[in-house]
Amino acid sequence: MKGFKQPKSDGKKNPGRIKPSLTGRLSMKSRRAVSGYLFILPFIIGFLAFMVSPLLMSLQMTFSQVDASTIQPSNFHMISHFGYGPNVRISKEIELPAELRYNENQYASGVYDVEPVNEVLTLRKDFAYGPTVTLSRQIDLPATVWYNPDDLANGVYTVEPLKEALALDGNTNLTHQVTLSREIDLPKGLQYSEFHAENGLWVVEQINSILTLKEDDTFGKSVTLSKQIDLPEGYIYNEEKLAEGVFAVEMADGSDIPVAFASFLFDGGNSDLLASAYAQAKGGSTPKMTKNCGYDKAYYEATGNFVVKMVVPLSFTVHLIDNGHYDLFCEVAAAASGVKGDVASMPAIFTYDKALYTSKGTLSVQVPDAAANVPNSFAVYLVTSGNADLFYATVDPVANCDTVCSLYAPVTDESGKLIAIDGELPTDVIVDESLFTGSGIIAIKLDNPTVPASFAGEIISKGGFGMFLGTLVDLLGLENYHHALMVEPTYNQLLVDEITKMAIHTIAILVVAFVIAILLNQEFKGRAFVRAVFFLPVILSSGVLVNLETNNSLMQGMQEMISEQTPFTVTDSMMEILRLTGLGGDILDVIFELIAEVYDIVMASGIQIVVFLSGLQNVPASLYEAADEEGCTKWEAFWMITFPMVSPLLIVNIIYTIIDFFTKMGGDLSALLDRKLLDLQYDQMSAMSWIYFLVTLALIGISALIVSKVVATDE
Repeated sequence: MKGFKQPKSDGKKNPGRIKPSLTGRLSMKSRRAVSGYLFILPFIIGFLAFMVSPLLMSLQMTFSQVDASTIQPSNFHMISHFGYGPNVRISKEIELPAELRYNENQYASGVYDVEPVNEVLTLRKDFAYGPTVTLSRQIDLPATVWYNPDDLANGVYTVEPLKEALALDGNTNLTHQVTLSREIDLPKGLQYSEFHAENGLWVVEQINSILTLKEDDTFGKSVTLSKQIDLPEGYIYNEEKLAEGVFAVEMADGSDIPVAFASFLFDGGNSDLLASAYAQAKGGSTPKMTKNCGYDKAYYEATGNFVVKMVVPLSFTVHLIDNGHYDLFCEVAAAASGVKGDVASMPAIFTYDKALYTSKGTLSVQVPDAAANVPNSFAVYLVTSGNADLFYATVDPVANCDTVCSLYAPVTDESGKLIAIDGELPTDVIVDESLFTGSGIIAIKLDNPTVPASFAGEIISKGGFGMFLGTLVDLLGLENYHHALMVEPTYNQLLVDEITKMAIHTIAILVVAFVIAILLNQEFKGRAFVRAVFFLPVILSSGVLVNLETNNSLMQGMQEMISEQTPFTVTDSMMEILRLTGLGGDILDVIFELIAEVYDIVMASGIQIVVFLSGLQNVPASLYEAADEEGCTKWEAFWMITFPMVSPLLIVNIIYTIIDFFTKMGGDLSALLDRKLLDLQYDQMSAMSWIYFLVTLALIGISALIVSKVVATDE
């Protein structure tokens, strides 16, 4: 042809042909293999990154004798859930992290017992805070300090020392009426006097009264007193009764004794006589009149009504401080008697010791002490209140190295001066309060000194896998494998039973999945919905739903009730009938066992159904058309076309099914491994697990080899 040029030969196996690309030189099977390898490469990298180290540690333990007596198990369902005790013995000396050390007594004997550094930080008695301490967050403070109000308004938590300026204790007497310079909200039990409010005065008094006498009330013709007192003009003692030693008071003109007699008794300091006279007049019990009561003279003089009330309680002064009425507090304190301190020198804002008031009822009013420093007890308070991080922030060990002794990995210069602390200081600490009380030394120690679980990583990185878990390890070679296979009485039988069950279930799952996939590949209405229904087992087999099903007490109760009412199922009855007729056997036992586990088999078939279905959908329809033209039956088309075209997927499903069974291992073999784990027999448990893993791996290899020899290829 004109213009056509013969391609040059590559000089090898392609004379006169174009040199093929790498893709062109690969067969269809090889290209699929390369694509598959590239697909699983990220998973392989992830496996190597996260699983190789635990696997190697487990493998190392299978050749060792592990003494796990120092381990404190908390939950051994996961190997990562463990914790060390107060000490751990290791087989050789390694460099320890800053928070750990070797026991000095054992170390001298060549025994490496690792224990935590209990002493974290020590403040000698000459340590002192400055006039202020700034915190990074707001916390409740002890009574000896407070937050500077101006800084607090700006979001700065500056702590200052306090001193007592006033003291209102049990000897402090407020009046029964307290006059304020302005109106405020009153606490429960108090009110403003309506009589004085009309005159523009804010007079606070108790709501309830002890006794009340109206203007027209009287004490009757006679009142008997318990003692003789001088009487005002117009009042006399009954002479006949007086001769008998009875002090009966009467009016000289024979009239009823008026309310004015109550005012006379109260003003004369005879409130007890008034209470008795009131009880006689009213015919009731005697009111509890004390010195802490009074009556409003202005109200009595204006209206003639005599009302006795208790004094305003000391809690009212606390109410004033708590609500920011500092000026009113000073007004009330200045009018009270028995107040210790100078009210006139009070600052604009102050506080009080809430704990002291709650426990003893004493109101200790405190103000800033500009001449003092924040007390050392504040450091103790920070630690004991769970704010150790704030304690470290307020105590700079490096800046205060002359008075701070850091035992938690100190870094010093040549002269021994502290220049830094190696590592983060712990927050789960306590204070030796007896030492602080006795000598003023603040010793910070670990609250619960235990070797941290992270020490396992230190052992692995510095001591090797043979020292994993910080326990004493001796190499035994294959002794643990020998014990598992030759000494452990039940392991071999349980292993055979588990492998047999794995093989039977794998075959059953593949058959069920293949049959269902063929049915779902047919043309019928609602096919998409039915496919979704058959994929539900994949969703239902997720961890959360399985746990819900396993822990469903209602379902378990129903199953137990059914089992009690019908102890023999239909399957049991059929098996018994076949045994009686002589038709029973091991094969039938397997078949009936599979029938009883249909639910589990279908639950485990979801992925396999999808894989087979994808293969069936890739079979060219032209093959079936050609087979139909040649007169092939459906049965022949299945074995000649369908099965050969889908058979390469058997390897994928076999491997997936075996691995899925392996990861969901349960039953007696799993119980045996769990028992070894809980008994801290890590070496034997690891050997048994590795035997099971290797047997499973061998089954996968053998199955893949056999299937690869019989399935159709693209060659």
